[in-house]
Formats: sequence, C-alpha cells, structure tokens
Amino acid sequence: MLDIEVRVKDGAAFLDEKRPGWADEIDLETLDVADGDYCVLAQLYDDYNTGYYVLGLDDVWDRRDLGFSAIGYDEYPALTDAWHALITERRAA
Repeated sequence: MLDIEVRVKDGAAFLDEKRPGWADEIDLETLDVADGDYCVLAQLYDDYNTGYYVLGLDDVWDRRDLGFSAIGYDEYPALTDAWHALITERRAA
C-alpha cells in the first residue's frame, strides 16, 4: 500500500497531464475527499463519478493509488489534508 502523500502526489501529477491548472480550480474551503460533491474530482468534473469516467479511472484501485479514493473510510481525513497541503504549497510557489 502506498503512503497517502505519495498517492496524492501521483494523483496531482496525473491531473497535471490531463488538466493543466487544475489546482487553481479547487475550493480549499469545501474540499472533502469523502464527499462525492466536494472531492477533487467532483470540483473539477461536477461530480466524482463523472471525473473518474472522463479520466478513464474505471478501476477503483487506480483511483485509490492516485489519492482520489480511500482504502478505508478512516483514511478520508488524511487524504483531504494531504490534498489541501499539496494545493496550498503549489499556490504559494
């Protein structure tokens, strides 16, 4: 199993290729990876399901390996924190 920060960095790199500038589209105040209406994919593609479909992430393990989904529900807060930190860091650079 990959570390959460590694998964999120991999997910960010994936989005960099598929949707350059994506990080500027995320509302950090509402970001919640556990919520299909406020997760990274939902904020970029209107909802989680549309996001993974458009990006070709049909395999749930691919979504988990890229930090878009959790392995267990208790992992969601850490995923949200990791995405928040990564996006904040990018915006500060």
